[in-house]
Amino acid sequence: MYVVNPDIIKENKLYKTNGIIANWLINSKNIPLFGRGKNGEWYFANTDLLKEVLENIPFYYKITKNLF
Repeated sequence: MYVVNPDIIKENKLYKTNGIIANWLINSKNIPLFGRGKNGEWYFANTDLLKEVLENIPFYYKITKNLF
């Protein structure tokens, strides 16, 4: 379950990403999904745990962030 309209939340409290990184965060790191945007964006709460996980993200996922 996730928030249907994450657009009303301030952007500094959310981390927006593509589906490739989102699936990695959900399935490999057990980070809960906050919501999905109208244009296919995936939103996660911008927490200390998320920041720690993103600091150690594998290189090939960093590349996909720039592709989308």
